[in-house]
Amino acid sequence: MSKFIFLFTTGKFTTTFDGEVAILQVALAQLHRHLNSFTSAVGFRDSKAVIFDVESSNSTVSSNIFDCKKLLQSLSAYFKEIVLQWISGHCVVSGNELVNHLAKKRELPFKRQQEKLSLLPLPSLL
Repeated sequence: MSKFIFLFTTGKFTTTFDGEVAILQVALAQLHRHLNSFTSAVGFRDSKAVIFDVESSNSTVSSNIFDCKKLLQSLSAYFKEIVLQWISGHCVVSGNELVNHLAKKRELPFKRQQEKLSLLPLPSLL
């Protein structure tokens, strides 16, 4: 099993929720660009609100949440199993701790969603 991490900034005038949704959009879009590389994927999120909104059947959601829902449905149409798993924001998952540290320093490298990003393995995620 391979593990990957995406680093992404959304700007200093967005909420944490907006950032969580934005990175989920990027991750799901990148999975679309690597359809032959996986059959299932787990997205670790430290925001229960994002997971709830994306998995909710509520029709009054933001356009970003709606885009995440469409991406998940599309991946499902390709027979890809995607699980959004909540983890504590301060648990001992090395990748999560690194991302939290860099985010606080605002040093995350910016990547555009339209580009196909290399999937870099993160062997010590768990």
